[in-house]
Amino acid sequence: MRKALLNLSIIFSLLLCSTVAFAEHTEWKDATYDFTKIKTVYVEPEIVYAPECTVSELDLYKNLVTLDENMKKLKNFQVVNDVSMADAIVTVNVTAWNVSEKYIEPEEYTLQEYAEYVDTNGNVTYEPVTLEVYSDGYYEYEQYFTAEFLVTDKAGNLIYKRTENRQADKDTFAMFGRAIKDFYDDFNDINDN
Repeated sequence: MRKALLNLSIIFSLLLCSTVAFAEHTEWKDATYDFTKIKTVYVEPEIVYAPECTVSELDLYKNLVTLDENMKKLKNFQVVNDVSMADAIVTVNVTAWNVSEKYIEPEEYTLQEYAEYVDTNGNVTYEPVTLEVYSDGYYEYEQYFTAEFLVTDKAGNLIYKRTENRQADKDTFAMFGRAIKDFYDDFNDINDN
């Protein structure tokens, strides 16, 4: 009986601790643009957030630091500090940054298990046992963001765009940091495609 209850508690713990993550990106590049012309890149030092984004002051700062620190991933380009010297300009727009809340209703159900009994002669029998299982209601919180990484040429024409959507019960800043790295990695290899 104890073994059956232990197994049930392990299963429920795993179900409650399991995380569901969602990550999706779309990418567009101007098929008529000659990306081999890009030698210098300017990354806008400010990230633009939509008014409905709920971003803490600390995350605002950490996002800028991450954007700056990961510029070294643009190895195939010279990153410049003067926009007038750039062949391409990178701008980051965050259109969503928030926490979603979902209430999980309490559950009550029964499980059929078998208890092992050993008599005084050592004979083993298994008898069905019905277990009443109840789980409390609880809230699930997931953090999410949507960001657009836009690259324009000197004339201001959009030549490359990557949109990232991520959602999980993880820190939004950590997910955003990975999105920045993924953008830099993919854009760095733009001439290979």
